[in-house]
Amino acid sequence: MAGVPKTDTALLYEVPLGRPRHWRFDCWGKEATDKYIGMADPDRFRLIKGKQFKLALSDDRAGLPQEFQLPRDCPFTPDQLITQMLSCLRDHAISYLQRAAGLQLATTDVHYCLSVPAGWSDAAKDVIRRCAYSAGMTLRAPALAASSSMSSGSSLSSATGFDSLRRLSGRDQWDSSSEVWLDSYAEDAGGAVVLVHEQEAAALTACCDPLKALPCLRAIPGDVWVVLDAGGGTVDIAMHRIEQGATPGQSHLSEVLRALCLLNGSTMLDNMAEEALFKPLFGDRPDEYYRWRSEQRQDYLDLMDAWEIVKLRFDGSTSCSISLNFSLINALQQVVPPVTIPSRGRLILDAQQMRQLVFDPVVDPIVGNLHGLLSQERASDGRNGAAVLVMAGGFGSNMYLRERVMQVCGYLLEERPVTPGDANKAVVLGNTIHLQRPDTISARCSRYTYGVNAMRPATAECHQRGHVCKDAKGNLLCSDHFRPLVRVGDVVRVDEFSGPLNVFPAPGNNTASVDIWVTPHRDASHITEPKMRMLGTVRIDVRKAARKKWGLSIGKQSSKDYKISLYFKFGAGDLQVRAVDVTNDTVVSTTVSFSSDAAAGGPVLLPALQP
Repeated sequence: MAGVPKTDTALLYEVPLGRPRHWRFDCWGKEATDKYIGMADPDRFRLIKGKQFKLALSDDRAGLPQEFQLPRDCPFTPDQLITQMLSCLRDHAISYLQRAAGLQLATTDVHYCLSVPAGWSDAAKDVIRRCAYSAGMTLRAPALAASSSMSSGSSLSSATGFDSLRRLSGRDQWDSSSEVWLDSYAEDAGGAVVLVHEQEAAALTACCDPLKALPCLRAIPGDVWVVLDAGGGTVDIAMHRIEQGATPGQSHLSEVLRALCLLNGSTMLDNMAEEALFKPLFGDRPDEYYRWRSEQRQDYLDLMDAWEIVKLRFDGSTSCSISLNFSLINALQQVVPPVTIPSRGRLILDAQQMRQLVFDPVVDPIVGNLHGLLSQERASDGRNGAAVLVMAGGFGSNMYLRERVMQVCGYLLEERPVTPGDANKAVVLGNTIHLQRPDTISARCSRYTYGVNAMRPATAECHQRGHVCKDAKGNLLCSDHFRPLVRVGDVVRVDEFSGPLNVFPAPGNNTASVDIWVTPHRDASHITEPKMRMLGTVRIDVRKAARKKWGLSIGKQSSKDYKISLYFKFGAGDLQVRAVDVTNDTVVSTTVSFSSDAAAGGPVLLPALQP
């Protein structure tokens, strides 16, 4: 692994004989891929690729092809596999720095910046935080994180740290050891790990890179830049305005319009090539193609390598030739007439066939969404278009994609699209910049309207949309009113809090809670409206909050006398909550339990932000 800037996101597991649900971790990265390819008995091993567990956190995961889903016999959840991958990356990074740079590092000396797709929900981002903590990416002493960290050589068949957190959060009576564990996580969350969106990292490389990957570009305050980060799984599109930093020569990025996230990465092109080019060669026997692919793993990977070269070079105007290896030709000879087999072992397609069969179904949505974003008039200046379009990611350097972008969107751009040096490394370099200077992202655009349900006087609309009841005085009230905290499309400063939302715990209760709702609509009025869904529940440990004034017994205080104020930060990389015990003027730790439909679900402890 040493000296390799990019490796495979892959995990290899051994399946013990007679114990099909007890997989044992073997190795990871390119070593895992190469070892699996060369195996004489692959049935005893399973190779899990990153696209199979990373895209499982996407909001659109239900529509993914079978190739992007975990095997049916996999005993692990996506968050367990992500934990294993992050643990391997952490161990490798620390080992490499110690060996290559001579640095003597403890695991608690390292900070991490993890890039995530813009389209991931708050729940999915918090899954990444929990996985990182469980993988040992923490500033806490190893003893405090021991219950959650996993060594890279261990099996994940046992409960991981976030499983422990689920159990702890569900207890009515917390013991001292569980409280120490939660305190440890609360103090560390947001410390060792910083999240940044992938397209933001690419933009930082373009405009804030001290190494000047794009020396021809100048980050001029006021200019609008668009980033199209096209990777293997997702395509993120975002628009930022350049702002002047605190010191001369420094630039900040402020998001202008809501970012888009599409599941149209280059792996979708690979899937289209198989479905439209290779599998049809077998006529009405597609099962024979899958059999060949399973039995001839090395030849299959050679075929996809040949396709990869064609994919990157295709410009939309030239014909393509793909070499078919001997074993594939031999498999075809067993099931189809000789006349249908490509001559001389080469599959030749003209440019129009390649566009229609493979590229356009993937490229058209990307270009269409980019055009839609560039065409919108910005509320800040009433203009559209952009000064610069940065195309990052491995797929971002595809010639046909670049040409289609110019054909459809060129009139909205002041310059031709640019690529920041090695497109594959743009996000990694941007992560480094953001980790060193977190203030390089100054504002983000809200992807949803966030709010809470509230009890308010009933209106005529409430009789149709809400639950109407009467109070002690006979007044009609509706408990399903929606109180927005931030609206979709609002530009929110990174350090800006929404609130306060005041909570009055009922006398004798050990906890107080508030439900958070989200909707794609700006003007929602009731939580019963279409596309409204509950994101999760924020829970406050009242015992800890009240201990300073009320002592360990809190059953006597009046709810009117005891107030906790909640503040929400929507401009950060992920949802953050601050709870303030107004009586004691102290910050209170909070937990949030995400709904089951919000990615992986389960309770997540959020950072206790300092006032």
